[in-house]
Amino acid sequence: MRFLFIFLVAFTLLIAGCASSGEKYVAIEKCLATKDVKMYGVEWCPVCMKQKGIFDSGLEGIYIECLDNPQLCLDKEIQGYPTWIINDQKHLGLKQPEKLAELAGCNCTCTKESCSCQNV
Repeated sequence: MRFLFIFLVAFTLLIAGCASSGEKYVAIEKCLATKDVKMYGVEWCPVCMKQKGIFDSGLEGIYIECLDNPQLCLDKEIQGYPTWIINDQKHLGLKQPEKLAELAGCNCTCTKESCSCQNV
């Protein structure tokens, strides 16, 4: 019984932490969308899933699923996942939201609780 209680408390804290982490990056996600930043990936890619999970919405309007858009991914010469295209430059792999904002030219500042971006 004690183990079950500890497990439930730990699980609740984990879920609460995961649920609120993406909300921190809403402003960055909006800025990335206005800068026409795109992330190319595939559903079976664990790094892609982790990257999408960092953002609350899963990068709606930013994420391109290559299994659904194979010709587009071929045209963009996507050779690994995830691939970010920012200002016509390719960036491969998992990126922290603050780094994506910097690469995109978003003027964002983040605290432990939230981020804000100017001109978004």
